[in-house]
Amino acid sequence: MHRFFVDRDQIDVENHAAFIAGKDAGHIKNVLRMKEGEEVSLMIPGDEDEYRCAISAYEEDLVRLTLLFVKKCDAELPCEIVLYQALPK
Repeated sequence: MHRFFVDRDQIDVENHAAFIAGKDAGHIKNVLRMKEGEEVSLMIPGDEDEYRCAISAYEEDLVRLTLLFVKKCDAELPCEIVLYQALPK
């Protein structure tokens, strides 16, 4: 399952619709060569929900999606990692 991170305004839960624009849309269409009907997972950074969507249509620089369901994401670890950088003398 391919996962893409999007902004909150790209998902319309009430109308069961979403879209992906820009470089990610080109990646889905040209590199992954996904067909209409295939599923992708959308995430909003900082949100715990996973939005499962199916590809409904391709436009110029846009992929239209149909929202299938929303569930709590269980793929991310609940820990926080902090990295420090030091220069040896």
